[in-house]
Amino acid sequence: FLSQGCGLESVYRDSEGADVTCSRSNSGQGGFAAMTDYVWYAPKWFRVQKRIELLTVEDLQARRADEHTHISMDPFVPSLLSASWPSDHLLVGAFFELTNPEVMDEWGD
Repeated sequence: FLSQGCGLESVYRDSEGADVTCSRSNSGQGGFAAMTDYVWYAPKWFRVQKRIELLTVEDLQARRADEHTHISMDPFVPSLLSASWPSDHLLVGAFFELTNPEVMDEWGD
C-alpha cells in the first residue's frame, strides 16, 4: 500500500524500531514486543503537532527490574497485561494541524 505512492507516513516513523505498542512476552516463553499499532497521515495535508510518547523495550525491562529487584533478570520484556490494564496494546495518538487549506475543496466543502 505505502509503496504504491499513497503519500502516507507514520506518526511514529522515527521510533518504529525502538518503541513498543504491544507486548505479550513472559519469562521462559519467548514472547513478542514490538510496534504493531500506527497512526497514518498525509504530510501533504497535515503537520503533526504532538503525539503520545511510547515506551521502549528498555523502558519495560527497566520497569520490570524495579518491580522485581529480588528476581534474577532474564532479558525478556514483560507483558503489558495485568488486572489494571487488560490489553496487550498501548494507546497511540496524535494531534494534527491542517497545512493545506485547498484540501477542503478536494473534500467537497
